[in-house]
Formats: sequence, C-alpha cells, structure tokens
Amino acid sequence: MVAWMDAHQIGVYLTAMTVGAVLGHTAPGLGPGLEHAINPLLGALLYVTFLQVPAADLVRSLRDGRFLIAALVVNFAVVPLVVAAMFPFLPNDQAVRLVPRLLPAPHPTV
Repeated sequence: MVAWMDAHQIGVYLTAMTVGAVLGHTAPGLGPGLEHAINPLLGALLYVTFLQVPAADLVRSLRDGRFLIAALVVNFAVVPLVVAAMFPFLPNDQAVRLVPRLLPAPHPTV
C-alpha cells in the first residue's frame, strides 16, 4: 500500500482535498466535529512526506546554492506576492483576515 500511495501521491492529495471541499460545502455542520482531527492528520501527512526524504540528500541539498536561492525566492518573494494578490478576494471576516486581529480593537467612545 505504501508503494501504491507513493506512486499515486498527487492523486491521493487531490482526491483528499476534493472530498474535503465537497464535504465542507455540502455538510458544513460536520466541521466542528471534525476540527479535532486537523492537527493529527497534518502531523501524519508531514511525517509520511518527510519519511521519503533521505537524510543524505537533505544535507546535500542544503549545500546546493541554486536550490537554496530558489527556495528563498519562492518562500519570501513569490508566496507573499501570491497571497497579496489573493487578499482582495478574501471575505471581509476577521477569522480569515488575520491582520485586523493582530491590532488592538478600538474602544468605542461614549
């Protein structure tokens, strides 16, 4: 089963995301009951993902300058630009937009 999941990893992830999106859209009441499963599932996903990375290759990749530059550019330039481009399309809800939640709420004046 591990070999099959390794060979079909992208399909498994896309299927899981599709099932999650369909469930979230068609049965939003299930969310609070399944909320406790998020952290263990993310932990298992990260464990399985990094289990496949050989430690020797990881050390060698950290010494590769082109790889490090690409990783830094993607993480600190491309991703913030994508998030900034998506920000206007987010709902105007404080649960989604974290920036207003980080600032202290103004006190109403009487």
